[in-house]
Amino acid sequence: MEHMMEYRYSSVVDPSTYETHGLCDGIPLRCHHNPELEEIETLRCQEDWRKWVGPLGFYKGGLGPRWNFMAITVPECLPERLGVLGYANELAFLHDDITDVVHVGDAHNDDLKAAFEQGALTGNIEQAASGKRAIQQHIAREMLKLHKEQATVTMKAWAKFAELGSGRHHDTHFKTEAEYIKYRMIDIGTMFWYGMVTFGMAISIPEDEVDLAHELANVAYLNLGLTNDLYSYQKEYETAMAMGQDYVVNVIWVLMEEHNITEEQAKDMCREKIKQTIVDFRQIVRDTNSRTDVSVDTKRYIEGLLYSLSGNLVWSIDCPRYHTWSSYNEQQLDWMKNGIPDENGKPSGYGYADAHHENSQEPVQTNGACDGVAPATNNGGPPSNGMVDTGIVNVFAAKGIKDLKAMRILDETITPTANGTNGTHIKGTDTSRTHTNKRHINGTHTGGAKRVKTDDLGIKIIQAPYDYLGSLPSKGIREKAIDALNVWFQVPAEKLESIKLVTQILHNASLMLDDLEDGSHLRRGQPSTHTIFGAGQTVNAANYQILRALEEVQKLGGAESIGIYTDELKSLYVGQSLDLHWTNNLICPSVEQYLQMVENKTGGLFRLLGRLITAHSTKSVKVDVIRFLNDLGRYFQTRDDYQNLVSPVYAEQKGFCEDLDEGKYSLPLIHLMLMTPSEPFLRNMLTQRRFNGRSNAAHKQTMLALMEKSGSLAFTAQFLAALHVKVEKHLEELETQFGVRNDELRGILKMLAI
Repeated sequence: MEHMMEYRYSSVVDPSTYETHGLCDGIPLRCHHNPELEEIETLRCQEDWRKWVGPLGFYKGGLGPRWNFMAITVPECLPERLGVLGYANELAFLHDDITDVVHVGDAHNDDLKAAFEQGALTGNIEQAASGKRAIQQHIAREMLKLHKEQATVTMKAWAKFAELGSGRHHDTHFKTEAEYIKYRMIDIGTMFWYGMVTFGMAISIPEDEVDLAHELANVAYLNLGLTNDLYSYQKEYETAMAMGQDYVVNVIWVLMEEHNITEEQAKDMCREKIKQTIVDFRQIVRDTNSRTDVSVDTKRYIEGLLYSLSGNLVWSIDCPRYHTWSSYNEQQLDWMKNGIPDENGKPSGYGYADAHHENSQEPVQTNGACDGVAPATNNGGPPSNGMVDTGIVNVFAAKGIKDLKAMRILDETITPTANGTNGTHIKGTDTSRTHTNKRHINGTHTGGAKRVKTDDLGIKIIQAPYDYLGSLPSKGIREKAIDALNVWFQVPAEKLESIKLVTQILHNASLMLDDLEDGSHLRRGQPSTHTIFGAGQTVNAANYQILRALEEVQKLGGAESIGIYTDELKSLYVGQSLDLHWTNNLICPSVEQYLQMVENKTGGLFRLLGRLITAHSTKSVKVDVIRFLNDLGRYFQTRDDYQNLVSPVYAEQKGFCEDLDEGKYSLPLIHLMLMTPSEPFLRNMLTQRRFNGRSNAAHKQTMLALMEKSGSLAFTAQFLAALHVKVEKHLEELETQFGVRNDELRGILKMLAI
């Protein structure tokens, strides 16, 4: 039995609304009913730090635009305890950033340990000269008011965490995964997390079961550590660069060095380990819940950790702390700038804008502007609305960058040449760099002069729009189709992964361009890429991805692969040009012309993956799957057009009848135009859409009603049903030719059926 607890304070979140990257199968996401309780106290902790300790710049901690950390990692937290835990957790994030700066970390650990030991022993933390001590005192006081015994247990656990872990070995260059994992199991905050979960859920584990509880939870804590390392790697890497280190204290770096592999290969290894911990811990929860010799509270603790795993993963995937493309929602930004509301609902007047001016002579930077004023140009994107700098470098490490002397910067750009003399090297222009399997932070030139490469800065920026789109929920139909086709073709695993990557890159790049060209403001329920990064950056990033895909095709080997790639890429562009031409010039195509456009635009990607798989098959049986893939592409696009008009899920993710906003001639609209050729107000509505840039809600409702009245929606549904039968027949013919039944492809067709 995996679920024993009664859930009173949280609800399961619809899995179609968030992404897990396949790393948390079988564990749902739960979210607290009152996440704002954490939100306010999290920001209060930041305000208190600015008042009592010092400026933070635009620090990024536990909040996210959709999910706040505690609300989804301890979703069954008692409502009256969620606020103080949000406050304490924000201090933990601040503490984590401080201890990453190794020359000051131990002193802060010692201070934290002494404070919570005192709180556990005396029931109070005496205020010292340290501003941090005032923050710690506030946490202790609020927790002790709620439940003295459980608060005492938690503070003892936190003191132990500060003593043993919390970055005390961040100056260690770990060489093997085994020694790193041993350290990470302590550093991830096993004792800190134990205190958070038990206090939040009002759990009192019997003293004679504490060791057992830790033993049972070990796999969960390994998962938390690996997940954190996977998604925080970029932040930690850039922090290490800022501090001039030649290593990163992260499992990704350790795996790269130990196995001499690339960053992406190391991340793949990490992902597989995460998946295994999920399988293992779910079994531990089932076994624990079925035991009769374990207390109810220990069972609640272990089951509660299930949701810590899913919550930590979902938060890590799109939080501003780890991702440059992620920002905060408007309410959070307002509170950050102007202060959280007091008991009368008025801003406290101690947001980052006030605090910054009070503590620093530097202007507040917000997206390249000062004091929240948007720059004159924003790459064609929307105004910044006060959005602040999105850098992810640890704020405490970043402060050290300002102390660099001009001579030191100049020194680091001069590196010894092969003959031992000094040659000038301009950062970011080293075209002679050898390609290694690992991304090094510092140069390895003779003479030992350290040089931080800036190549990664440009890559980070150009990848950001693509990474944002890739983070959005996706059904992954094309990747599933590749796996399904490989039942017949048996392409070697490494080449199959390259084909998947090529398909994924091209698909996402085309979505970035399509949304911009079509004027679509939503993608999978989230803002389209160009509405966040601007038109110029989106186009540039998409073009870069097309070159990335070409590089992957080259790895497959052979001129045939390049030819396939260029053929189908040209088809994609031709199909999109037809779509845009008809829309922009109010030309209604025939059904046959529409299907030809779809065959180019949507079928192109399906043909690309099919032709590449065929080219690299290890099977002697060569069967042409192009007719099947062409019809599958037609079905897929027409189904999408139909769902855009009738599906509530599509309306939520892309907006109500978004295709009518874009003026696209989908099959239902083409049928309607053919059925009502002399209807003047239909054409006038389309003309007004072109003039205004979008259709208003009343016009869309009218057009939808006309489609229903004229039978256009019914016609499209019948067309889809007939096409589905045709695709199924193609599949049966292919199964006969290959001599192998393909249940994977049958499953895809069943999933796509209307």
